[in-house]
Amino acid sequence: MTGARLRDRAQLFCLTVERTVLLPVLASLGITPTQFAAMRYLKLNPGRCVSDLAEALHSSRPAAANLSDRLVRQGLACRHEDAGDRRRVKLQLTPEGLEAYARVVQGTDGWFAAIAQAMGPDELGLLVRGVDAFVAAALATGEAPDVCRRCGLEHDSACPAAGSDPPAVP
Repeated sequence: MTGARLRDRAQLFCLTVERTVLLPVLASLGITPTQFAAMRYLKLNPGRCVSDLAEALHSSRPAAANLSDRLVRQGLACRHEDAGDRRRVKLQLTPEGLEAYARVVQGTDGWFAAIAQAMGPDELGLLVRGVDAFVAAALATGEAPDVCRRCGLEHDSACPAAGSDPPAVP
């Protein structure tokens, strides 16, 4: 398979997931993909500041500040002062934000379970092994050093990116 063909298949896979399940679930909750990325980061890293969010999302600090403002206005996140440094403002999801996050995960999990059932165990095993091999090969190039800490998923020791530990939360 050529690089272009692999690229096309990877893009098709990502677009299928995004357009078939993720975007409709997010739209039903009034959440944008960028807002969900921020929510996922805050779910796994509660109490982080706007500059941490900006770094995690590869965005500017002003863009992350605007994003956090929208989440706060929607009641999905809240701010609180750092007890050790009152100049520092920490972000975390509200109970409503945690519920919305859980609804997105539940909606996507149901879709993936149906796809796994339709594929059957042999094809599913091939897909998982193929994705693992793809991620491992991409990480071996040294061009994706922060996949583990940026993917936003719960840590899984079987993940092909598990060689790089997520950062400790201060």
